[in-house]
Amino acid sequence: MKIALGILPIVISFALLAAHFLRASQFALVALCALFPVLLVIPRRWVARCMQLGLTAGAIEWVLTLVLIAQERIALGLPYIRSALILAGVAAFTLASAFAFLLPAMHKRYRLDQAANRAP
Repeated sequence: MKIALGILPIVISFALLAAHFLRASQFALVALCALFPVLLVIPRRWVARCMQLGLTAGAIEWVLTLVLIAQERIALGLPYIRSALILAGVAAFTLASAFAFLLPAMHKRYRLDQAANRAP
């Protein structure tokens, strides 16, 4: 159950990114975002790091989208605060999902504590 609570925000974040890229007709990125969470079935350290990298890149994409939409709405004289707040929340959620691997159950499953015990 604790693993599911750690995996759920990761899957939701990638699903939101897939929907975002689908709207932009970027089908290769849709496929990547749809398939990326499948790696979560492999309990390895590199999977956790790949997920964290992908989620961080996703958060950056949301921030870039926020800036683009805000600029467009400002140029058209339309309100932009609400859309900016929504996208900021999605970006924060996506970035926070990368920290799911700090949960003890996730840390144990993906063997993140083993790297700290190795000598340099």
